Amino acid sequence: MNGVTSSGYLRYPHIHGDLIVFVAEDDIWLAPADGGRAWKLSADSAQVSYPRFSRDGSAIAWASSRDGNSEVYLTDPEGSATRRLTYWGDNRTRVTGWTQHGEVLAVSATGQSESYLTWAYAVPVQGAPPRRLPFGPVADLALEEADTALLAGRLNNEP
Repeated sequence: MNGVTSSGYLRYPHIHGDLIVFVAEDDIWLAPADGGRAWKLSADSAQVSYPRFSRDGSAIAWASSRDGNSEVYLTDPEGSATRRLTYWGDNRTRVTGWTQHGEVLAVSATGQSESYLTWAYAVPVQGAPPRRLPFGPVADLALEEADTALLAGRLNNEP
């Protein structure tokens, strides 16, 4: 026996301080990093993925298809203020992290002629329009201080 007492699945973990956020049974969950009881932050009853803490831990963003196609959603660690941030209508939409200025980083093929052409976006949490970042098509992205960007692409696409 491997110690797991549940047949549920745990995916896309992300840790901040003494908390861990993850996906289980198509919902976003939060739990103490050192173990203990987890609590549900979403009740989407739809595919969710890649929950990511903001840099200060005050917010969590993730992608959910609860309204049809995958979109970016946001909540606080108590799960009391969930709201939708994008209206892209693209199933490739995925959260990758946060900017140092408190914007959600996401990749999406919204507005593209091909679904593999995902671009990086900075999504403000205060309702301003998302802005496409100047990196060209990317599959994944992380931004850090001093204008450092880590980009990942696909080997089967045109560079």
